[in-house]
Amino acid sequence: MRVVNRDSNVFRGMIVKYLGFALLLCFSLPLISQGQRQGQNQRPGGRGIGDSLPVILNMVQGRPPASLILLDNRDTPLEAQVASMLRQDPLLPLNLNFIRLDAKAGAGAELILREGWTPGASRWCLMLPDGTVVFSSDKPPAPDMIVDGFRSVGLRSRAEVLQQFLSSYPEHAEARLALLGELRAVAETKTQNALGMTTTIRGGSQFNNNTPAPASEPQLLDSDIDLDIWGQYAKEADYVFQNGIWKQDTAQLWGRNPFRGSGMANIGSTPAGLFRGGGTSIVSSQGQYSPLMKKLYLRWLPDIEYALQKRPSSIELWDLWLVVQRVAGGRDLGALTASLAPSPNDRPEEIPSPLIRRDWIRDCINRQDWRMAEDVARGAWEALLEKPGSPNRGGQGSLPLRGGNRPSGGNSATLNTSAWSNVAEPYIEVLLRQQKASTADAIVQRWFSDGGWSGAAMRARNLANRLGFADMGSRWGNLAPVAK
Repeated sequence: MRVVNRDSNVFRGMIVKYLGFALLLCFSLPLISQGQRQGQNQRPGGRGIGDSLPVILNMVQGRPPASLILLDNRDTPLEAQVASMLRQDPLLPLNLNFIRLDAKAGAGAELILREGWTPGASRWCLMLPDGTVVFSSDKPPAPDMIVDGFRSVGLRSRAEVLQQFLSSYPEHAEARLALLGELRAVAETKTQNALGMTTTIRGGSQFNNNTPAPASEPQLLDSDIDLDIWGQYAKEADYVFQNGIWKQDTAQLWGRNPFRGSGMANIGSTPAGLFRGGGTSIVSSQGQYSPLMKKLYLRWLPDIEYALQKRPSSIELWDLWLVVQRVAGGRDLGALTASLAPSPNDRPEEIPSPLIRRDWIRDCINRQDWRMAEDVARGAWEALLEKPGSPNRGGQGSLPLRGGNRPSGGNSATLNTSAWSNVAEPYIEVLLRQQKASTADAIVQRWFSDGGWSGAAMRARNLANRLGFADMGSRWGNLAPVAK
């Protein structure tokens, strides 16, 4: 008779049971995980988002109120047509973000699959920043159709939303500046359209940052057209000045600054962005073509210069002054700088900053104001050579110009990349444009004899070639020291 140990059998059964459950769990986890991922990428009534669709979300997020997405084949000319429509009324004030996708591949094909549209067929749609498609059509996009789709779902432009908000909170500075940015972007694009300028899609400038085109007095808009294009912006800008909002230069207030104009999207980070035309070193602002804006800025320019008397090291005020004087027709930087009294904590050679001085010199080049340009450029060059730590001073351990590091291939702590870009190169350009080649050559030779940044050789060569001094450019290109 065999005695069965009941407790032992129960224990063995429990082990088998739990081992089986563990094996089942191991095989099931990948399937569960996959199902969860698919569930997360689905919306009610839609298909799962593939690997390429998040690319679309990156394009539309942070770009209210909506993005216009064109899905077509690569061999159709619709992209240029739609881009042109977005720069004209009635679409221009809507400030739509424009995205072009291939209907037969990648994210475009996956979007079509998700929405249940005809595979590979051309289509356009309006997409919210969260990726939701609110309106679409398989007909060729037309301005009225796009506007109707925009309005049919209750969308409003950013300017309209801000205007309604300001009707209840008229003293709200951030909203006022944001509205000014929206109005500026539209006014600049309309100015480009009215004067037939060649420019990039969604704003920009007719000039290249590095190669300003010398010009006489800019062509001005007719008074009626000027009022239609710039009237609302001028009214808002005047309000900003009258109420002192332009002086409030905290980082939060100027985080998205409508004074800096760079087309319909990228807005800068300092007060001058409200008046600028396209980034940190643009040569021209579209406001210079507006008699209305010239009159407005001439009226407020003395107030900005008075503020600089109190705060001569304020980068924000200098940036603002730079653009306002540009539109107003120019101002003598040397005379203004001489009237300022830097505090003991300031570095006199950085009042104004090298970047402001460089941009102002480019303004002078654009106006063909050679005397002022050469005076300021020469003064900056001489101050650089006298800077503690420069080769002829024999000092040690001084800081380089702000924004520049000591480069490889040079022995000078001060004749670095920033010094070349902000001081030496603008001076050389002013000299070459006046056919003062021998003086320009002396500057380049001094740069390398004092152990300056070796990369300046190629920059000097390119500058000389661009301005018609090919022989000199060839010689300058060979000045870089040979690495040992």
